[in-house]
Amino acid sequence: MSVPTYVALGAAAFLYIRSRVRFAAYDSIPSVGYAFPLLSYISACEFFFNPNKLLEEGYAKHRNGAFKIPFFDSWHVVVTGRKLIDELRQAKDDELSFAEAVAEQLQQRHTMGEASITQAYHIAIVRNELTKSIKSILPDIHEEVEASFADILPPTEDWTSVVAMQKVLQIVARLSGRAFVGLPICRDPDYIDISINYTMKVVVGGQLLGLLPSFVRGLASRFLTSRTESVNRVLKHITPEVKERRKNMELYGEDWPDRPNDMLQWLMEAAEGSEAELPALAQKLLVLNFASIHTSSMACVNILYQLAAKPEYIQPLREEVEAVIAEEGWSKSALQKMRKVDSFIKECQRCHGFSSLTMDRKALKDFTFSDGTFIPKGAIVCVASRVTHTEGEYYEDPFTFDPWRFARMREEEGEATKQMATTASVAYVPFGFGRHACPGRFFAVAELKMILAHVVLNYDMKMEKEGVFPEPMYFQQSSPPSHSAKVLFRKRQA
Repeated sequence: MSVPTYVALGAAAFLYIRSRVRFAAYDSIPSVGYAFPLLSYISACEFFFNPNKLLEEGYAKHRNGAFKIPFFDSWHVVVTGRKLIDELRQAKDDELSFAEAVAEQLQQRHTMGEASITQAYHIAIVRNELTKSIKSILPDIHEEVEASFADILPPTEDWTSVVAMQKVLQIVARLSGRAFVGLPICRDPDYIDISINYTMKVVVGGQLLGLLPSFVRGLASRFLTSRTESVNRVLKHITPEVKERRKNMELYGEDWPDRPNDMLQWLMEAAEGSEAELPALAQKLLVLNFASIHTSSMACVNILYQLAAKPEYIQPLREEVEAVIAEEGWSKSALQKMRKVDSFIKECQRCHGFSSLTMDRKALKDFTFSDGTFIPKGAIVCVASRVTHTEGEYYEDPFTFDPWRFARMREEEGEATKQMATTASVAYVPFGFGRHACPGRFFAVAELKMILAHVVLNYDMKMEKEGVFPEPMYFQQSSPPSHSAKVLFRKRQA
């Protein structure tokens, strides 16, 4: 045999032995696709390009149980059914950790810094200050909705074709920026560019680092990530603002009459020690932008695609928004009364989620579910969101998009709040479920409602390919909406 043949056989033998040693503890969990070492890479490729096929197969075979699916560098264990999902929700953080699962998948220590994990005080600020302040900041958000649409998607008399994702990213970045750093920074083109592109740098950098041996990731991160550059760009924008605010905080204390009501101010007031330094504040803003802009933009684009593919949904939404705004104005109570708007958003989340897996947890110790499923230390456990959202036990006619599904369900006794778009449950998991459900979902849904209400009041819409909902992209568990599909907009005619 030739030298290349020996090398190939040696590499194959190494991968086989390595796989058997690393993953022998998973043998008791049923597999979807090939389970045999080396052959499992074939199924990992299949999952990368068509995740729902393997997940639906696993769900059909192991409903209310668990199965494992192959990634290129590991196996993920998927639990299904009400009982196991609830057990995953209730598991203690020192057993099944959400934070460590995210840290591993994003290589967060390298892409965002250790403090993004160990000094995560921003999560409590999102859960408390941001959520409590929705009512008071809505006038600013409404103003920014109108200003951003006027700048980015001005109404025209004739049909105008736009790449929806490009426009929506800019609009959502401005709305989030208005709540996070306020005017005028939120409208600065460079700040918007950082806010949008940092997410892709983290995701791509994390994916590449995850393929490397752990001992070289620290060195490789210097070349595969741009954290320092991103922090420095944010610093250019926030440094004068932070210095001015600190002067006023020292001068006025708690009696500062024009105290800003935004994320930057809350971070400044909560940060202690090194976290109060300017680079740390800049990094926190980047982390928050990562968590908010692309997720809300993908949800928003799916909403617009659905509306443009079925323009007959516009009029019922328009009538509801007009009636509510006439009575309540642009207020939090108005958003709460928009039940069809809320239902439309939630149904889009159910049918067009942008991730096939959710509720990821990393096992910090061996863990056993009540059905006997053994999870070895180091494993990632998760829930298949798409198959959960199309489960007939939870939803009537689950494969049909029904825009008013949840509005009707809310009319049933005891269901008024349970079926809201912000309410996570075992049957509705786009925001996760349990104590680690997305803390920013209340702001995100308010933001989506403001956008949807503005669109139906001011625009007519249709898809460039009329009546066709664009096929999403697929790579591994991610299924973001098409980034190239075009939507036609014009100034409202009727």
